[in-house]
Amino acid sequence: VEVLRGGKVRIQFPSGSKVVGLVDGFVFVDREAAYAKQQLKKQTLRSECLAAIEIVFENDFLSSEDRFGSESANVLSRSEFQSAKARFVQSWISDKLGADKDKKYQTPDDEQASAIAAVNGHVQVVARAGSGKTTTLVNRTLFLLKHCGVAPGQMLLLAFNRKAVFEIRR
Repeated sequence: VEVLRGGKVRIQFPSGSKVVGLVDGFVFVDREAAYAKQQLKKQTLRSECLAAIEIVFENDFLSSEDRFGSESANVLSRSEFQSAKARFVQSWISDKLGADKDKKYQTPDDEQASAIAAVNGHVQVVARAGSGKTTTLVNRTLFLLKHCGVAPGQMLLLAFNRKAVFEIRR
């Protein structure tokens, strides 16, 4: 530490020296550096939280809502958590079902993935004709069966036209 004129102090850090203010014997590091450090800490905590959530999605997707509320609600916003769930579903469908490779399955868009990821409670999907409602229902069923381990007898699928019935049976 080196005291300079005008109430300034030069402090030697491992990364180099920094001149900071000195008022009444207290050292005040510039606000930009303190803010940057705080943001880096938040970002690191957020990244660690997202990595932990990914593990929960992989191993016990159905309990992810409960785990979010108890462990990471103070680090991630609800929308960040929902987006992470939707991205996981998109990735799972692409990887496990071979979506887009054989044209049998398509990777869902963000809204479809959100509907598939909403495994707790009821979900109502309202969209125009031909937008992928039945495909979303089929992908959600496959996700619940193959990834979440939900028994077929615990699900009921309803279709209101022959084309949808054919797609569900296929």
